[in-house]
Amino acid sequence: MVELSQQLRKIKTVMDAKRELASEFFLNARVDAFHVMPDDPKKVLDEAIRRGNAYAEAGGDCIFYLNLHAAETIGTVAKEVKAPVSILAGPQSPNAKELQDLGVARVSYGSGFMKAAITGAKRLAQEILQKGTCDLLKDGMQTPEITALVARKK
Repeated sequence: MVELSQQLRKIKTVMDAKRELASEFFLNARVDAFHVMPDDPKKVLDEAIRRGNAYAEAGGDCIFYLNLHAAETIGTVAKEVKAPVSILAGPQSPNAKELQDLGVARVSYGSGFMKAAITGAKRLAQEILQKGTCDLLKDGMQTPEITALVARKK
């Protein structure tokens, strides 16, 4: 993890630029405590809350946590951090409704959509190679549906 004072300087620099440019830029200030120090649950929780509140005080619009999946810990962080909390969710995370109920303001799925798409492509390729068929395409979106999905709304 980056030294706290160094990270606060970075956040301040970004927020100064945001004000100077009158930008609507959204700073989702990332806390890596759960990602890099998972061996001591009490210490990591304290550090995650300390950093989250410091980042919020420095101007972070939202505080973003990686590798935070336990409902009880998520609820504690959302309650103790004085800014909206964002979670990088995965299959081991509570569902979106549960996260909302725990106080999470924003949920990110990171590379999850890409991984799901690659999994589908792999399954189709395996079917073609092994069976010579492409039956999985029957379950996929068809061209008219895709066109409607991406069409510009006026």
